[in-house]
Amino acid sequence: MKIKNIIPIQRKAREWALQLLYQLDITEDTFDHDLLEYFCEQIAKLENNLGKKETNKIRGVAESIVNGVKKELANIDDEIIKCAQNWRIERMAVVDRNILRIAIYEILYHEKIPPAVSINEAIEIAKVFGGDDSGKFVNGILDNINKKEIN
Repeated sequence: MKIKNIIPIQRKAREWALQLLYQLDITEDTFDHDLLEYFCEQIAKLENNLGKKETNKIRGVAESIVNGVKKELANIDDEIIKCAQNWRIERMAVVDRNILRIAIYEILYHEKIPPAVSINEAIEIAKVFGGDDSGKFVNGILDNINKKEIN
């Protein structure tokens, strides 16, 4: 019997997307169907409390996020560079950089997701996957981007 997962599907999808983007960033591999299949197979083993229906939903959302981030990567990174005072993007922690990419992708290209939701999710994910100051770092940059988008 599968145990009901208490983390919402959208959060879980962001986490999976982060892990995929991290892998792509480190290995400089191309995101394709085979890589996605392998990743999903591996993560399904780790997250054995998810049912097939939940896994498929999470996979679909995560794949959409990764495809969107990869498609808009130059624009997203440009936004990070503009708003990250005294930080070069290649010097940022890989986890932080990819959390920012996901949130900025949502802020810029998903009008149905309120920016506050994307920012809060990014901060929470940064606290789990990043370093001690990742939440503050991510919050600062996303706050700058959000203020810029509002104006």
